Amino acid sequence: MSNALLEAAALMEVEAAWDGRERQRRLDALFRSLEGNAAETPKALFERLWAGAPARKSTASTTAQKAKTLSETWKAMGMEVVACRFPSGHPLEGCPKFLFALGAPPEAPLLLSAAFNSRKGKPTRRADPWVHALRRVFVQTAQEPLAWVSSFGTALYDMVTCWAHLYQKPTVLFGIASVSRPPWDHFLSAFPGLDPRWFLSCLPGRAACPLKTHILCRDRLVAAAADQWYVIEIRKGGNLVRVLSDELSACPRPVWVFPAREGAPETKGNAEILETFPRRARIWPGAHGPHGRFSQRALGRASQPRPALCAMPAADEPFLFHYTRSCPGPWPGQSRCAWAEDLLHGKPWADHTALDTLWRILTERRLRACGRLIRGQIPVVSWTSVSPDDLAQLTRWNPALIRWTFEPYGVAVKRKVLKALGARPAVYAREADYPRIPEWERFRFQLDEPGKHSWKKEREWRLAGDLDLDALNANDWWAFVPTFNEARWLEKHVPCPCRIMVL
Repeated sequence: MSNALLEAAALMEVEAAWDGRERQRRLDALFRSLEGNAAETPKALFERLWAGAPARKSTASTTAQKAKTLSETWKAMGMEVVACRFPSGHPLEGCPKFLFALGAPPEAPLLLSAAFNSRKGKPTRRADPWVHALRRVFVQTAQEPLAWVSSFGTALYDMVTCWAHLYQKPTVLFGIASVSRPPWDHFLSAFPGLDPRWFLSCLPGRAACPLKTHILCRDRLVAAAADQWYVIEIRKGGNLVRVLSDELSACPRPVWVFPAREGAPETKGNAEILETFPRRARIWPGAHGPHGRFSQRALGRASQPRPALCAMPAADEPFLFHYTRSCPGPWPGQSRCAWAEDLLHGKPWADHTALDTLWRILTERRLRACGRLIRGQIPVVSWTSVSPDDLAQLTRWNPALIRWTFEPYGVAVKRKVLKALGARPAVYAREADYPRIPEWERFRFQLDEPGKHSWKKEREWRLAGDLDLDALNANDWWAFVPTFNEARWLEKHVPCPCRIMVL
């Protein structure tokens, strides 16, 4: 029967037919109509699925051949179909009727636990109250026989998933598809190398419902699968309050709730859960105080040379400047679990401020190229000839990226050195000029439309690929920060020698 349902799901995936709810309904109707006869031919499955529907554009044989290849891929992965039978009146009673699973469920007596948090802004700080609360839960339940129910795509779900992986706790993960990738592929793109105990999704292919619907169903499935909850911070009147309230009304279970903080609207939903479900919800009894640490790693040998403060070099030759910025989430090249581990351990650089980004550059001895904002996605390191003394003319708040366009932290390198490595000024040009630029020079293109998009005042230079600081002469570059305290912080935490200038 599982094979027949996989083949039917593949047929609907190939045809991109119907939304997720309708696909689930037809899978359920097919399941009931087969009556134990799983040996349906592809043609018979096609006819059952499209009974009463308008004629499809493609023929049954063409669709069946494509679907067969797809279903064989799923079977080779070990995918199975799990029937869902929620009680009458449950929010998930109608959909999903089936989940598509990889792996196997954790064995008893492990207690399935889940944590919940309303969505936050992009930056995640190690001192955020919710991060502190989640850290306390992990530290104080580390020795308990728990398995974690989680997902990915929010800071909390990512941190739960990574913590369980790092400390070898079994996980049940609910995948969420994108419009271009199935749930499992979407998960592996964010967490390469992770292998959850049981991975489930409402459909095995690409998204068939709007993103908001997927997110709501994902939260409902996580809540329904867990035996106990930890409510960290939830807003009043939001979707998460509704999800948890609906689930508690249908299927009560123990709930640990962190107390609402006075004047903190992000915790008013906590108070609502405590008031509405006094018999099930209890205030989290974990100890207050400094957060625990799971482990510590040495930052470097004490005998290594340390960074040293230096005076501004003489302006007898030009420099180019790379200004660092804050980076919500993982740095380029950093895994999500390394990011989560730094936050959970309260590492000093975990906030990913512009100063933290500079710390990473000086520690790795490398400026990593990025192509996210470059035409053609060509990885480059951006520079400017605008010195820190003149930075005010460029700095402004960018609401779309939730950060300042420039901050007074970075690295300066002699222009002749970068030029010898291939750095060149950006080519400010109109859209129509792009095809006329030689392909090997297109990494320099920057759209310039006076009155609409003009960035000439940034006086940008670009270097294709990473820059290895160890390949430079120590006298050819230096780092800079705005205050002595920040320079001393770098001296303390950067394990490699370098020159640091205070602006």
